[in-house]
Amino acid sequence: MVTSRTAGGRPSDRRAGYVLIKCGKIALVLRLVCTYPVAVAAAEGGSLSEMVLLLVVVSASLATLLGWERAAPFISRHPLLVAVDIVLTLVIFASTQSPTAYTGYLGSTAVLIGLFFPTLGQVLLTALLAVGFLSVVLVISGVEGGWVVSPPAVLASMALFASATYVGRAMQRLQRQVDATVEQARSAAADAALGQERSRLARELHDSLVKSLEGISLQAKAMKMTGKAVEEATMISQAAAQAIHDSRQLLTDLRDASVPPLADSLQALVDEVEALYGVQADLDVENCVNLPLDIRYAAHKVAEEALCNAATHSGSQKLECSAQCSAKELKVTVRDFGRGFKTKGARKTNHYGLIGMQERAEEVQGKVSIISKAGQGTVVNLSIPLSWKEEV
Repeated sequence: MVTSRTAGGRPSDRRAGYVLIKCGKIALVLRLVCTYPVAVAAAEGGSLSEMVLLLVVVSASLATLLGWERAAPFISRHPLLVAVDIVLTLVIFASTQSPTAYTGYLGSTAVLIGLFFPTLGQVLLTALLAVGFLSVVLVISGVEGGWVVSPPAVLASMALFASATYVGRAMQRLQRQVDATVEQARSAAADAALGQERSRLARELHDSLVKSLEGISLQAKAMKMTGKAVEEATMISQAAAQAIHDSRQLLTDLRDASVPPLADSLQALVDEVEALYGVQADLDVENCVNLPLDIRYAAHKVAEEALCNAATHSGSQKLECSAQCSAKELKVTVRDFGRGFKTKGARKTNHYGLIGMQERAEEVQGKVSIISKAGQGTVVNLSIPLSWKEEV
């Protein structure tokens, strides 16, 4: 069994923005933790309307946390949602008898602002948060029987909000640097692979085709010098035929090299999926050697489609890919443990690329089936008969 993981047994987390999303999730968890003193303060002296608003805000935060990987990009594109959240929080804050209970909650919101918004959005949302906080403090403090809040405490709260936003902003810049470094590393790896392929191709041309052409040139010169036209022409014809054969063989070798043995091909695929999507992908390949080129290619493309769709749509952090070969059949299975979907009507909606995968399989007399239930994950099965093909 071949298991694809990074050092230490943990899945690779190199998807663009992955660390930033995780940091945002931590900030959101912290915000939920900070609702405890808020809830205690509301329970001791709050009104029914305050409790209802608090329940709405906490429920929205919890729902966002549960679907954070999908919600984070949406929130980053819609700062108005955060502005509404801040206003609701300040409304609750204005009706409480304990202003300090909200400091941590608002500070966690400031971290999220720094993480996911550009500079202008950070300035405007942090200003809304700070000015709203200050306005509530001043208004309630002026009411008879209202709060008694010292100026240093207010200034400290304002500094906390600004510092929290700065921390989020620093993490955002760090994520950009990490993404740029990873992209440079991928580009360098691709350039290195291309350079190696060019060097190999140059060697192949020199060792086969160039030598054959040089032989043809020498024989043509000899024919001119000796006048043995028939004999030399025959030799030139034979050399040319050999050069054509070598050229065709070289192109065949290049084509075969583009699709390595199935185990190596699938290993490279799961490594790439781990790197791009930040998931754990386990691979198990048994007895799959000396498979025909077209079968290797079809199996690779179907597995690629299934793995990428699972990593993108299933919400599962763990994927499994397996391939088993018998004398009569190749079976490839891709499994996730995510949300699943209704398979009825999936072909009509091209869900999970079923049509494309089925067409790939049909090119080699194979078939694809999908088993999925809501909340129970998805299994993609590919089967290709082997008895009708000769090995290459």
